[in-house]
Amino acid sequence: LNISKPYREIHNELNGLSVLPVSSEKREMPKSIMSSRTFVPASRKEDIVFSHLSKNIEEACERLRFVGAKAKECTFFIKSQEFKYFSTEFVFETPTDDPLVVIGAARKLFGKIFKSHVDFCASGLTLRSLVPKDLVTNMKSLFDNFENDREAKQKEDHSNLNTSVDDINRKYGEHTIMFGSSFRAIEHFEDRKKASRKDGERTG
Repeated sequence: LNISKPYREIHNELNGLSVLPVSSEKREMPKSIMSSRTFVPASRKEDIVFSHLSKNIEEACERLRFVGAKAKECTFFIKSQEFKYFSTEFVFETPTDDPLVVIGAARKLFGKIFKSHVDFCASGLTLRSLVPKDLVTNMKSLFDNFENDREAKQKEDHSNLNTSVDDINRKYGEHTIMFGSSFRAIEHFEDRKKASRKDGERTG
């Protein structure tokens, strides 16, 4: 009986035979994590462009937590319709996987790369110099005072919150829970879909 390859693969999978090779070896930690997306229509509005960057930050930090890493450095960039890149770099005080920390850094530097006369159509970031999260400690020295202990506890609580958000988004769908700074990007996308529907109704 001559059966084409896709059907043979489905038959094997249903019978517990893996089509693709399976490896039990632990994956190596990536050297960097990047998140970048083009958005349509292009925009000169600072809040919209930053919101798209914020959305990328959330996604990149989720990937960081998934691989069990934290980043020491970051590069933010936005791209114009003329394919010109505007970028800036940031070094974190301590390695992080917290989108709140990364978004805060992006806010401080965004004015350096955003140009109000330029139409931007893409944003993104690269998280670099990754280290295993288990090797990162919230304690800066053996002589930290009570305030630093309390700050460490707050960071731990926030980390648990981020993990809970990851679980919810994986279960119910991407962006079920997101930062307010990322919401404008979703609105921008929805506005475009509404405009497309109206154009279709006019031509229909």
